[in-house]
Amino acid sequence: MGVSEGGVQPRDRWYCGPPDDRRAYVVDDIRAMRGGQGHVLRAERRTFAGDTVGYEGPVSLKVSSEVLTAAQIERMRERWASVAGIEHPNLARPLELFAGPGLFRTDPPPGSDDDVLYMSAAWVDGPGLRGAAPLAPAGAVALAADLAAGLAALHAHGVLHRDVHPGNVVLDRDGRAVLIDFGSSRPDDGTET
Repeated sequence: MGVSEGGVQPRDRWYCGPPDDRRAYVVDDIRAMRGGQGHVLRAERRTFAGDTVGYEGPVSLKVSSEVLTAAQIERMRERWASVAGIEHPNLARPLELFAGPGLFRTDPPPGSDDDVLYMSAAWVDGPGLRGAAPLAPAGAVALAADLAAGLAALHAHGVLHRDVHPGNVVLDRDGRAVLIDFGSSRPDDGTET
């Protein structure tokens, strides 16, 4: 069997996706980066017939490690719908939230439950903010302005991020701060969060 680009053999690939295409996401490396509420993987997303997201390319794929009830999943869908479609240069583009079977290698397991929750956003290539310190004052002010602009865009859409910290900020190739991870985001309903 030949080796594909990047040295990964096709049999080493893992798949998942929404009900319309369970193989829309391809993961070449399942060694997960641990997150607060699950594993975050770099994946490739492809489009498919009837795709309402319309995004093809690298993504950050969060695989929830929490066991959620149907009501909790529906609440997450509503929250995700409030951020999906918000595009701003200081926000990783939220793509979709879907439930499906766990990652698989060949075909989805027959009769499998949709018991794993996935969230995806456009991949932002670059180092995390934690690795950028120490910063010169002008650089720190520029990054703070970037984050304020991203948060202002969320707030203009009635959304609170609720998890802003250096681990959720990536510096893109241009050095711009980009806010990631919308799993804790909530609509601003006027109550304390």
